[in-house]
Amino acid sequence: MAYATAAYGDRVPVLAGLGAARHWHAIPRAIGVTVIAVPEQHRPVSLATGGRIVFTCRESDALDALPVAAALGTMGVTRIEQTLIDLVLRPDLGGMPSEARAAAIALEPRVDPERLARLVAQLPKASAVRVRNWVAGREAQDG
Repeated sequence: MAYATAAYGDRVPVLAGLGAARHWHAIPRAIGVTVIAVPEQHRPVSLATGGRIVFTCRESDALDALPVAAALGTMGVTRIEQTLIDLVLRPDLGGMPSEARAAAIALEPRVDPERLARLVAQLPKASAVRVRNWVAGREAQDG
């Protein structure tokens, strides 16, 4: 987030996808990649420490995110429901699709169904159908 904040300004980048899933403890171990939403296209960045930042072009105002206190200040993190949607729609973003699917499964019991329904209603039709089908499939597996 420090790199993205330096490049895009305070409160612009938002931790999303795999990065947000890790923040919400849906990925129980450290991973070498994070996903950060920024308002313009940006190539992935490999850090000297071995980690990798993958950027996704998204308007931070359009994301369901909240400010979270972190070691270097306040950062934006997508809420659990937005994180679930992002993982379901783009499991390959970050190059760890198995971890993305497992994280989505781990997040699903923590989702506020009303908030999820509101967010899904704002998606393009094909994306909304994919998320609804994923949730329905999870309910069928658990039921």
